Amino acid sequence: MQDPENIVDETLAITEHQVRDFLEAFRVPMACDCADGEHDLVLNPDNQPNLLAIPDPRDEDLENWFFWLNCNCCGHARMISASRVWTWIKTKDQDDE
Repeated sequence: MQDPENIVDETLAITEHQVRDFLEAFRVPMACDCADGEHDLVLNPDNQPNLLAIPDPRDEDLENWFFWLNCNCCGHARMISASRVWTWIKTKDQDDE
């Protein structure tokens, strides 16, 4: 795995296209359990994937970051680990070498 020295800046630079590629690569189902809606990636006003940060109660200096999806019908939310997306981006082409 790559050295995560720049993980914060690189995670903040992840694009909508990269997250959608991740979702497709892992065949993340977009249909919601409510049966009437579809999940979609939540974007900020700059059309960047919105990040949700959740503090770790065991370590005040640690946060877990997630990209999130929201159902367009019932509002159900799903979280995708931002570090997992970052790792996939960094390693996905290594199998081709």
